[in-house]
Amino acid sequence: MTGLKLLLLSDSHREMQHLHLAIRRERPHAVLHLGDYVADADELYYPGLPILRVRGNCDRIAFACAETLLRDLEGVRVFAAHGHRYGVKQSLLQIAFAGREKGAQVVAFGHTHQPYCAYRDGLWLINPGACSGSRPSYGVVNIEAGQANCRLVDMYKEETP
Repeated sequence: MTGLKLLLLSDSHREMQHLHLAIRRERPHAVLHLGDYVADADELYYPGLPILRVRGNCDRIAFACAETLLRDLEGVRVFAAHGHRYGVKQSLLQIAFAGREKGAQVVAFGHTHQPYCAYRDGLWLINPGACSGSRPSYGVVNIEAGQANCRLVDMYKEETP
């Protein structure tokens, strides 16, 4: 496969129309739901589209779903967690450290409902924001030749870098 597009969704809170819109708009190779109403991801059905997921703080009944995910995708290691166990509302230091410790090049998280995307010292930190509410957003990780590039999309505005 040449290149992979990973769609990041988080905090969907039963607003399924935004999930479907993001999938139709981006046509990703895989989807990663970063928790809080992770059961919404179970309702997505797109033949051949892998749906990955991690459990958030509002997903107490999703016992079969892990709290973290570590995946190698096309030569890029992605670490994902909802973020509540890493104190992401206060600081990104813990989750960045966890990602570096696991050898990740991309750390994806949610929980804050605030979109965030930054590249620091070889590590992408990306929070797609909430795919719900009055300002729904999502994230995209493009992987090509073992390199990642991340971006955020405000569903009702132009893309942001």
